[in-house]
Amino acid sequence: GMAYDGDGFALAHKTFAGNTNDGKSLVEMVEELKACSTPEAREAGEHMELEAQGAESDIKTLVVIDAGVANKDNLVMLREAGFSYLVNDTRGQRSRYQKEFRDAEKFQCLSGRGVDASKPPVEVRMLREPSPKRQTGTASADPQDGDSSASEQDTILLCRSEGRQKKEEAMFSKAEERFLEQAVKLDCRLKNRRLVKAKKIHQAIGRLKTKNPRVQRYYTIELRRENSPREGLLFERKDREVQRHRDLFGCYVLRTDRQDFEPEKLWSVYISLTQAEEGFRALKTDLGLRPNFHQLEDRVDGHIFISVIAFHLWKWIRQKLDGANDTRDWVTVRRLLRTHCYATL
Repeated sequence: GMAYDGDGFALAHKTFAGNTNDGKSLVEMVEELKACSTPEAREAGEHMELEAQGAESDIKTLVVIDAGVANKDNLVMLREAGFSYLVNDTRGQRSRYQKEFRDAEKFQCLSGRGVDASKPPVEVRMLREPSPKRQTGTASADPQDGDSSASEQDTILLCRSEGRQKKEEAMFSKAEERFLEQAVKLDCRLKNRRLVKAKKIHQAIGRLKTKNPRVQRYYTIELRRENSPREGLLFERKDREVQRHRDLFGCYVLRTDRQDFEPEKLWSVYISLTQAEEGFRALKTDLGLRPNFHQLEDRVDGHIFISVIAFHLWKWIRQKLDGANDTRDWVTVRRLLRTHCYATL
């Protein structure tokens, strides 16, 4: 786990057990964040800002996290720990706003994006709704329940991105094409009697569904005749559900407990999460975090620690290059830097 600041510099890192669920890792990372965001730790960096705003300790650190760790309990935990949050709701949750997404007239295009800009348009619409509550017993913790006080409101930003829409459309089309190709092959195996035992047939159908989780839910897959596998497979498309799914391509939902953000600011802060994603890509590829073949825990930690040190150097070099409008990739920079040395030990 790695925590980054808004510019993509590493604040803290922690190594977890390999079988730890992403949603559970946030609890321990919050403890690391507390150490990074205590008044003593940030006094030098924030003293001027606090004086200018006439504030003391009421400025909360804003934690930007992705949907994988943004369950309701984690959001409540962040709020109780004294942090503000900005998250991207999961794909399943965005369907709750399908009616709002259809009302195109209430969306506004972000400045700097659109027909006259070099980047594809992004349209946004802001809503308010009660903040999530911790799940206790059998009580409902749905954020739309009306038992929250007016002071515990979340800002919801509905976003529609043309670029993301095209990307999701291409991903789904490719996944559907791959699924149908595999289904036809299985159908041929049945009709040619290369697969006759009922147990083997059902296992093959199960593998087909497991390999295609993105698409299989939108198809009905069954034997044409249970007692005659030679009839082949019946796979029918659920066109209505597919259309509902396609209607949400390019749509995503941002949620924050901050009330002082305008749509442009809220969206731009969330996009800064790409700094963290870029950092993880660099760690896993160019900086040697993977593969990690060590068996002893202290050696695993040492390998990761060296990779994190390398990340700090990589980030500072990238910052200098970006400031000089130098777009060369890291592979090129590393090749050039190899010629700049005093000695090899």
